[in-house]
Amino acid sequence: MTDLTVTTSMPKKPSGRAAIYGLLLLLVVIPFVASSYAVHILSTMGIAVILALGLNLLMGYAGQVSLANAAFFGIGAYAVAILGNRYGVPFWLAVPGVGVLTAGLGFVVGLPALRVSSHYLALATLAFVWTVQVVLVDWVSMTGGSPGLSTSRSGLGIAYLQDDKSYYFVILVVTIAMVVLALRIIDSRIGRAFMAIRDNENAAEVMGVNLAKYKTMAFAVNAFYCAIAGGLQAGLVRFLDPYEFGLWPSIWHLLYIVVGGLGSVLGSILGPLVLVALPELLRPFAEYRELIFAFVLLLTLIYMPEGIAGKLEEFWRRKVLSRQAVAGQFPELEKSAALRNQARAATRLQSRHVPTAKNETVLEVEGLHLSFGGLKALQGASLSLKAGEIRALIGPNGAGKTTFLNSLSRVYAPDAGAMRFRGQQLLDFKSHDLVALGLVRTFQNIRLFGKMSLVENVMVGMHAHLQQGLLGAALRLPGAVAQARAAREKALALLAYVGLDQLADAKASSLAFGQQRRLELARALAADPVLLLLDEPASGLSKHEIEELLGILRTIRDQLGVSILLIEHNMNFVMGLADRISVLDHGVMIAEGTPLEIQGDSKVIEAYLGKERAVAEA
Repeated sequence: MTDLTVTTSMPKKPSGRAAIYGLLLLLVVIPFVASSYAVHILSTMGIAVILALGLNLLMGYAGQVSLANAAFFGIGAYAVAILGNRYGVPFWLAVPGVGVLTAGLGFVVGLPALRVSSHYLALATLAFVWTVQVVLVDWVSMTGGSPGLSTSRSGLGIAYLQDDKSYYFVILVVTIAMVVLALRIIDSRIGRAFMAIRDNENAAEVMGVNLAKYKTMAFAVNAFYCAIAGGLQAGLVRFLDPYEFGLWPSIWHLLYIVVGGLGSVLGSILGPLVLVALPELLRPFAEYRELIFAFVLLLTLIYMPEGIAGKLEEFWRRKVLSRQAVAGQFPELEKSAALRNQARAATRLQSRHVPTAKNETVLEVEGLHLSFGGLKALQGASLSLKAGEIRALIGPNGAGKTTFLNSLSRVYAPDAGAMRFRGQQLLDFKSHDLVALGLVRTFQNIRLFGKMSLVENVMVGMHAHLQQGLLGAALRLPGAVAQARAAREKALALLAYVGLDQLADAKASSLAFGQQRRLELARALAADPVLLLLDEPASGLSKHEIEELLGILRTIRDQLGVSILLIEHNMNFVMGLADRISVLDHGVMIAEGTPLEIQGDSKVIEAYLGKERAVAEA
């Protein structure tokens, strides 16, 4: 097998890891020269960072809205305090134990995310906050009620950490561990699934991401982080007040990541550092402190809408990359790049699926019916496609072509009919299951993960074929590391295949339209398709880009053995590419044949031109 080494000239997005580790080093040194009060503030910052990390994983990376973090924080604090002070459970066992149990509760709280989103989801989580606060206030025998609950490090079994500086280092070590865990989750199959859901749920699902699984997992991870922070809080303070775990604290926690930067681990550190330190710095102006604080916060939100971390990244790109190439500035590399790279890249793109035998029926659709109210979108539509065939599905606007593709990809549930893919009934599968079978699609309106890099977009396409779980991501086991490395190498080879390897680390949103089409195709190929469903792949492309796309699709069939079913309005493109063409009109298949046969079919001419014009032109 010929090897392919892919290099990129595109500078990588700054990860912020050097800054993160620099900050942590500083935090190790400060306690040796700071006062006890300053050390207490630093401890508070560490706990706030853990809270912000969990919330950012949920909202900044997975895109799920929640106001429940203060409730999970309170559950962690009270549970650890009660287990230690009343039942003698060791602190080192109580904190992780409560974290895991609270993660399970977070999973339950995340279930509404499967049906609602945005502000409706926020309201659902707000109900949980109120419920927890009512329990903390009214369950007097256990929680102490409104007066609160006293706690002590002696009761927690850590009397040897009575010195605040000693306990600070416990918090710092846990904070570092939680930062590393967050970085590992983000840089894993799970993190890419989170970000894919955030950027485009529909595209994530057809790439094999189980929305229900990963949305609830994001809530569970957030709850785990909040409970760990709460357990540390129980050891830091001497008293737990139930009113510190309600709505306003939740909003305050939300400000941590808004000010620091959504979708940024560095932002999860900077936000809490600023918001915890600023009130202390304003103490000399006690009379105007709240007004000054509100003014500074308002300016931050106006002039740094992407947070402090986002501003730092913008500065890095503007100053450091001002003389370096950025996305869309490689015309000499872009010209015919896809055609140049196909032959050498194809040798690395071996399918995971069993090769299809020549003339094997890959797809068989019989009598497909689908109605939307009184509109009959599909009326007994049937189609059969052989292995290695490029089949075009054409028809006038509103004929039901995209509806046909949406039925195949299980976006819609047909009213009647059968759809068999390599002998398996597609109606038995959900949309996110199809990728593992080898059935992959693209969209008429491009649906990329805009905030992710090109190589990350392509790696999402491999999601169904990778095995790394949450534990594997956390521990970085050798097998998981090797798999991730191989996945990245294959993603780079795919980018080379479509001529985008020079932009591998650019954001997908920075690409020109034609480049986005090619990236979507590379992402689909990453799923190792047996059958590729393309919805108007030539739409919006220039003549030169269409010619390159023709070459790419031919080599996908010839070199990779992938069958293709495509919808397209560009007849020159269709006639120059398709082996056979099926024609759909008002939900009915009216013709099928070779391009030459279809061009002379009277029913097809009538469907496109109308009966009167078809007769007149005849």
